[in-house]
Amino acid sequence: MFRRIVAFAAVACLAAAPAIHAQGKGAEKKEDKEERGIKHRVDALEDTVQTLQAALEGVDLSGVAALQAAVDALQAAVAALQTGLDDTQQSVVDLQATVGDLQEAVDNIGGAGPKVIWSGGCTSTGSAVPVGQYARYCADAADPFSNASPSHLLVNADGTFTVQTAGLYRINFWGVTDGVTGSVKVEVNGSQLQHGLHTGFFPATRDQFADVTWQFAVGDTFAVYVYNASGAAYMPWAAADAQSRLQVAYLGE
Repeated sequence: MFRRIVAFAAVACLAAAPAIHAQGKGAEKKEDKEERGIKHRVDALEDTVQTLQAALEGVDLSGVAALQAAVDALQAAVAALQTGLDDTQQSVVDLQATVGDLQEAVDNIGGAGPKVIWSGGCTSTGSAVPVGQYARYCADAADPFSNASPSHLLVNADGTFTVQTAGLYRINFWGVTDGVTGSVKVEVNGSQLQHGLHTGFFPATRDQFADVTWQFAVGDTFAVYVYNASGAAYMPWAAADAQSRLQVAYLGE
């Protein structure tokens, strides 16, 4: 019995031997194929490296360095040019500001005369105010050259002026009256700013005048008042041969 079992095992081994040998040969072939593929790739890389080395051998590296230096110098020049351009633009802005300041100074020169002025007067005599009281000099008529716009002054026909642009204003009034006195005063915001008293010993034709320059804020009001000494506080304004006139000039900020 034991002999039969041994014989059977031997036969089985002999039968399986060709298959095992075939499997071994298949594995060897696969490994050889992979090795050949790897070797092929290595050879290709070595060829590429040799090609690059040959190409680099023909490059003049000193020329590349010189080219890089030239590029750096050009970039520095561009940066300097941009800085100069910025400085030039700032200089232009500064010059424009200076020109504006100079123009403003020229505009404000007293000898050049005011650009904005209201000139006119009252066409009545102020007789409505009782003798011994002050009559507000009205402003119901303007001279042709009067050019003060509402952006500078609001002019009420009753003689009240309201400032719309802050700054220096010159107020000048003159007139004539028949009486013992020819007093004139200027009020700002309802309070007396100045008072001129022109008197004599007997009734006569007398000059009336007031002249003051004052700093006004937006919303300030002012008016000229004339004393009624003889029934007519002042003589009327006229375009020609006037006997009274009020002028308000804007002199600037």
